Amino acid sequence: MDWAEREHANLLSATHAAEKAGLAAYVWRLAAVQRNAEARSASVTDWLPAGESGLRAARRLGDRAAEAELLSGLGMSYTRANRLTESLECHQKALGIRRELGDRHGEASSLNLVGLSHLHRRQFAAAEERFAQAIGIFEELGATNGAANALSNLGLAHYEAGNVARAGDDIGRALDTHRSLGNRRSEGNALRILSEIQRERGELDEALRSARAAVDIAVDLRYPVGEGYWLITLGNAQQDNGQFGDALVAYQRSAVLHRRAGNRGREALAWHGAGETYRQLGRNQEAAAFHRRAAAVFRELGDDWHQAIALDGLAATDPDRAPDHRAAALRLLGAYDDARAAALRDRIDAGPGHRSANR
Repeated sequence: MDWAEREHANLLSATHAAEKAGLAAYVWRLAAVQRNAEARSASVTDWLPAGESGLRAARRLGDRAAEAELLSGLGMSYTRANRLTESLECHQKALGIRRELGDRHGEASSLNLVGLSHLHRRQFAAAEERFAQAIGIFEELGATNGAANALSNLGLAHYEAGNVARAGDDIGRALDTHRSLGNRRSEGNALRILSEIQRERGELDEALRSARAAVDIAVDLRYPVGEGYWLITLGNAQQDNGQFGDALVAYQRSAVLHRRAGNRGREALAWHGAGETYRQLGRNQEAAAFHRRAAAVFRELGDDWHQAIALDGLAATDPDRAPDHRAAALRLLGAYDDARAAALRDRIDAGPGHRSANR
């Protein structure tokens, strides 16, 4: 991590120089190194030009395996930059190449990433199918770590779709495997999901412990992407436990990390969490300001689901325009047919007084 931080700018320059000099074999390798040794202070937008250069170089060389590697890296980075259509296209192309090459492990990895792309779009049936396919191949190859990662993602898909009981079973099994393998980053991810499940089950002390453990892992690993995201879950758990000051600190730190990383969507999630906390403190004017900022970003990003949630928060804190905010949220939710979306529509329809603390 020290090396990646120190050499970040030099690696970007070296990649550009190698491309200018026509050294294609170095271009894609330098790009791949940077993607896998990401500097703590780097924004996702820093690497994208290098990744795109690496992809061009791999294609010039006719190196299909390298092409798939760079497509996967670009797909993950496009997700963090909220470019979800491009992300899915990259992962699907990488999947096709790996199948063509007979790379079964790479195929399973790409299936897992395609599943995540569908999950970000709340296309749960497609996501669950891809995760199940990935798990089957990983298990066939004896790749226990890959299977556990895909199982964590399957659990997240079940949770987001509203199937909390099944999600709990999936995450429990995945977490046991991650711990047995000593895979701390994956353990932290599973703990984040487990914390949200525990909150929904009313296990508030347990949810707080799980979220704190996840954030501690991210800090130990110097993993700012995870720290920023998992701090949102910690803030949610602190909020449910009445620790409002601590929750505001967690959301603020999360927003800073996500701004540094160039992830506007997750920065807006942190703002929404702060808005929910101020609402519970009875500070509606401040709450409305945060919800309004979050809703504006989600609208710019085309994220209808989170825009609807932010508008729901705004309706609770901006009473003069509450009917307009609720109507707009219901329009945005019309595209979703999962159980969680149906429950949210019913609650918004029921009007004031039927709102839960946060989600």
